Amino acid sequence: MSETSGIREVKPPDLGQLPDDGRPTEQQYRALIESMGEGAAHLASDGTILYCNASLGRILERPLESIIGTKLSVYVGTQHKGRFEASQETGQLECRDEEISLISSSGRAVDLVFSCSPIDTAAGLILGLVFADVSEIKGLERKAAQLSQLYATLSAVNQAIVCTSDQANLFRECCRAAVEQGGFHLAWIGAIEDETQLVRNIESYGETGYLEGIRITVKNEPEGLGPTGLAVRDGSYHVCNNFLEADYTKPWHEQARAHGIRSSASIVLKQGGARFGALTLYSDKKNFFDAEHVALLLEIGEDISLGLDLLRDRQLRMAAERALRTEALAHERTQAALRDKEQALIDQNRQAEMGAMIGNISHQWRQPLNVLGITIQKLLILHDLGKLSREILQTSVKESMDLIMHMSDTISDFMDFFKPNREKMKFSAWKSVTDVLSLIKASLDEAGIVASVEVIEDTVLFGHPNEFSQALLNIILNAKDALLERKTPEPRIDISLRKSGERALISISDNAGGIPGEVLSKLFTPYFTTKGPGGGTGIGLTMSKAIVERNMGGSLSVRNSEKGAEFLIELMSP
Repeated sequence: MSETSGIREVKPPDLGQLPDDGRPTEQQYRALIESMGEGAAHLASDGTILYCNASLGRILERPLESIIGTKLSVYVGTQHKGRFEASQETGQLECRDEEISLISSSGRAVDLVFSCSPIDTAAGLILGLVFADVSEIKGLERKAAQLSQLYATLSAVNQAIVCTSDQANLFRECCRAAVEQGGFHLAWIGAIEDETQLVRNIESYGETGYLEGIRITVKNEPEGLGPTGLAVRDGSYHVCNNFLEADYTKPWHEQARAHGIRSSASIVLKQGGARFGALTLYSDKKNFFDAEHVALLLEIGEDISLGLDLLRDRQLRMAAERALRTEALAHERTQAALRDKEQALIDQNRQAEMGAMIGNISHQWRQPLNVLGITIQKLLILHDLGKLSREILQTSVKESMDLIMHMSDTISDFMDFFKPNREKMKFSAWKSVTDVLSLIKASLDEAGIVASVEVIEDTVLFGHPNEFSQALLNIILNAKDALLERKTPEPRIDISLRKSGERALISISDNAGGIPGEVLSKLFTPYFTTKGPGGGTGIGLTMSKAIVERNMGGSLSVRNSEKGAEFLIELMSP
């Protein structure tokens, strides 16, 4: 070594005279080593550094003169020192791209890969070593691994949002994914209590002992100025990469030190645009969070907030559906009760009409019974006079049987009228009108009431024909009672059938003088009657309206015409 102006010049060992066959000269070799970005050194057989270039000096953060003459093993990190010394002692220190860490003068461990091989020099056998700094590469690898873990966390959060049906499970899965897949030391979700403004822990995973006994608020006080409180109050996020040394985290230093917390990040969570609370994540490494981590964490926070909105919307929808089902069930029960009540009224009205029908049957039977009685008496007289021939007897028997069959048909007609129709069907409006009039013809004849039917156009209806006939019967009998009550001269009931487009119109009018105005508006009211005690039930017209409008989807109205009252039934033809 030579000294110039106080600076020692460090030369590589003499490699001997290189042959002049095109290979590099010693000067060229030396220039090559000094220009390398990698660290380079020559070691004696005992590991003493004979020479090193400037790049190795930069790696070790030491001047070259302090390095040369020392043993390389003193700079080797603990985890690699044993293997390095053992290889050197056995003389097997020949390798390519082996991992090693060297300790700089500041105590920083520098991750390197090195290659070494023996070199035969004029001074004897030495080892040539080359060191490549891979700490930056490893840092990038660690960062990539951390980001990969965060992406896995984000994926797990999104999966939880899709698959989870309640808030507790969503929070549990998010915290678990942050620790197990994201590699965080601790994850917890806190919600703001409206009254106390405390951030209450509702789910946590990992080093949860840290949360025991700590107090965090969103108020402007020491416990509200930590990362979680600041993130919630600002409606954004807050990162603390030096948790144990930051002044504003002092209320939690002791607890954090005991549980290995070195840095934290808090992200606000929202529901419906309002602040709900925060997701807070902790690392056991200082300076863990950088801009890329924060971007991913913000995305996780937004996704959890979206999940909260989806859960709230789902709960509101389910509540609305439950309310609708409850309302529909209540409506169905009400309708069922109304149908039962309506059916009870129909049955009550039908029973009342049955009593009136017995009177009509008696009218229908009175004349045939008189004729039958005369026929039987005539047979006895003819027998006593000796004029009862077989021909006369045969004729009398036939007439008697015809009368009996007529009376039997009358019973069948009345039975069919009161038999309920189980299925809806198409039927003729004209037939229903004529069937009803045939049942009460004798009663109308006895009262001197003329009933006429004008068929402008027959119409086909759809529904229960017997119920419709009952509605007609109620209206006609109501007209009959009005005519009798007012003793109308030349009493009439006129029925007409016609069509108007797709509607069937059935008009039933009388000449009893009309209905008083105060009665007209109440005519279809249940149990309303003007006939006095024992004169009527007050449900006949009510049931006629229910049958036409509820059961057949039509309308039944009444008005006063020039001569009396007119009931109009309107139904859609099928």
